[in-house]
Amino acid sequence: MDNEARFDEPVVGYREQLRTRVESLRDRIRTDNRALFSAERAARHEMTAELQAEVAHLLEVEYRGERLAAARADAAARDAEVEARRQAVADELRTSRDTRIEVADADHQRRSALLEATADHVDALAHATREELGRAEDARLAGHRSDRAARHHASAARSADLDAHRQTTRSFLEASAAEHAATARRDQQERAAFIAATSAAVAALCDDTESTMRRLAEETAQTCAQTRDSRHHDLNAVFRWVDRFTGRRPRPRLGAT
Repeated sequence: MDNEARFDEPVVGYREQLRTRVESLRDRIRTDNRALFSAERAARHEMTAELQAEVAHLLEVEYRGERLAAARADAAARDAEVEARRQAVADELRTSRDTRIEVADADHQRRSALLEATADHVDALAHATREELGRAEDARLAGHRSDRAARHHASAARSADLDAHRQTTRSFLEASAAEHAATARRDQQERAAFIAATSAAVAALCDDTESTMRRLAEETAQTCAQTRDSRHHDLNAVFRWVDRFTGRRPRPRLGAT
């Protein structure tokens, strides 16, 4: 029994050493596991923050693209509306000018036709009068030789009447020609005044259209500048939040000069 006890003492000591070493190894393993878990958790938090920052950046870029596309579409719609208004006014002015010119030409043609018909009627009347006077004169000369003086007096009276009629016809033709010339001058003056007024209206419309387009361009530029400043403010706020969350050094502000 003494020998067994003497041999058991080293075994018990060795077991205690093994137990101590095992506990020490277990403590080191637990410490290493805690360190690994802490490092992994910190890495996961860092990766989550980076992913959140990237997602926020992508969302902001997409929002900025949509706003820019909407601004461009609005500017294109305004340009199309201004062009449509300018085209409508130009068409209306062109139609009014063509109508006035057509009415003036029709009036001129009507007056010319009336003057030509009047001249033809006067010529036919004079020719018929001359033929009638010739036939009457021949009849009187053939039938009444003895009454030549009376017939000559009647012929002279008829000649005077014919001269008076010719004078009246000539006066009428001269008056008609003067009226036609005055009408032509008046029509030409009215046409020139209408063309000048139309040109002035078109020039004023072009100036108005140009000023309107310039104003729209300035408003569009101001809108884009305000939109850009607002986006810079929102992005700077997002970047400040991300920098505070991740503990990074603050980034330069967008839009800062």
